[in-house]
Amino acid sequence: MAYPTSYPWPVPANDPSRAGALAGRKYFPRQCTRYAIYPVHRREMDAYRPDHEAGVFWFITDAETPDSYGHASIVGIASSEAAIFARLRTLYVDREEA
Repeated sequence: MAYPTSYPWPVPANDPSRAGALAGRKYFPRQCTRYAIYPVHRREMDAYRPDHEAGVFWFITDAETPDSYGHASIVGIASSEAAIFARLRTLYVDREEA
């Protein structure tokens, strides 16, 4: 089965003055609205996390498991596009094996 491997639009540059705001559109892979992947602007590099790449943070949310406020819960956070799509693949594999 083919899994999505990249964000379909140009990856936005990080703008620290907009930290916490969406940096791009939400992407719903595989014509499914359960999972959404999106980039978020963040502050400057975190001195305590040198493993983080410069750029936006990537999030995956799951609409079928709401948080305590009723919003889609965050099921993945990564500092690179490749890492977030690897996490998405594990979510699909785990769901298909269940």
